[in-house]
Amino acid sequence: MALEGGNMIFKGDEKSEKYSLIEALFGKPLEVITCRDLVKFMESNITESNYLELKGCGEYTFRRKFDENLLRQHIVRTVIAFLNSLRGEGILILGFHRKASSYKFSPMPYISKKKDVEIIENKIRDWVLNDVRSIPYVGVPPLLSIKVFDAKNECNLSEEGFIAIIYVKKLADAIYYDVKDGQAYIREGSRSRLLKIDEALELLEKKMQPFIFPILHPLIINDSQILQLNLVLYNMGPKPADLGSVVIKIPKQITVRRQIDMELSKNDQVFSLEFINSDLAKIREDNNVIVFHYIFAYPNQLPMFPGVPSDTKRNIIFKIQLSDSYDLLLISYGVTIHTNYNRVEAICKLIIELDTGRYQILCDNYEVFDYTLWRTILKVGINEGFRLLFNGSLGRPVVIKVMSEKV
Repeated sequence: MALEGGNMIFKGDEKSEKYSLIEALFGKPLEVITCRDLVKFMESNITESNYLELKGCGEYTFRRKFDENLLRQHIVRTVIAFLNSLRGEGILILGFHRKASSYKFSPMPYISKKKDVEIIENKIRDWVLNDVRSIPYVGVPPLLSIKVFDAKNECNLSEEGFIAIIYVKKLADAIYYDVKDGQAYIREGSRSRLLKIDEALELLEKKMQPFIFPILHPLIINDSQILQLNLVLYNMGPKPADLGSVVIKIPKQITVRRQIDMELSKNDQVFSLEFINSDLAKIREDNNVIVFHYIFAYPNQLPMFPGVPSDTKRNIIFKIQLSDSYDLLLISYGVTIHTNYNRVEAICKLIIELDTGRYQILCDNYEVFDYTLWRTILKVGINEGFRLLFNGSLGRPVVIKVMSEKV
């Protein structure tokens, strides 16, 4: 971890992501699938469905010439249709054409001057990330994974070109659409179709939710002897919340570090927090954790409007003893927030730079459970390949790619 321009930047290798549908169909993660695995999969009498689509080169020809724009359009629309389906995930395989009970290779011609599968992979990824948008905007991109094979070198074909597996899975419950034509698509059986306006409006109403993000704003006073944590709630969702309950669990042990840019945590020291006072109701305390409770309700308090931090005027005060030789203070905490629409579960870490007072909040898990649908509608976590980051100077939570653990 390092400080860069006043912000903490986390560096490291990306962790592998989970591919539930991929592993169910292929028996292994996407990153280790070979072209031979793909051939065996095609030989298993697989058929197109609401989560699988197969396309060959001939699907993207116009006036007997391969049309890259048609390929881009179809990839984007198929991805959108998968995301808007009830399952919320799907696989598009390019380079195979299936007819009746047989299949045949039909590789895509290279869409770059250099015949490099990595270039193709990045190009497809850019198409999806640039052309797919969501309503409401939730800031969490879908999980997108791509594996590209060279037809000659990896699949032992006589013709040149590439074969690709594109896997997509939604991490947030939203309506996805093509930014180029403004249309939304949905999967119906083995085909993708336009989402009707009445269907879109009905779906949209169900997806309008408040997503409350818990912020503990730190203040260190009296020469690092007193730590005050102010509770601030930030609504990341598109709908106000006017009723809610917040439960915060704070461990009594905190971690401090001596070096800001260290690669390992071997120099970590653990200290105890001594609870002094709080404007929040303390509902439990034992040797390991203190649990606090807070209720907000309109009209006693203004609703929590989207994009506006709501200072609850509630704080927790601890006594700490730190020496000047430490640079970072790390405090883990768990939060459960109930609103009249949903339940939020979050596991976060408050990271304070002791000499400047600047801080960040990094959430390894943030999950929203909808009471009406009785299912999870938003999930951001390490297993999904993302974290939520709140930078004290930025003023709003953002989604970042998972990096290897340094804090």
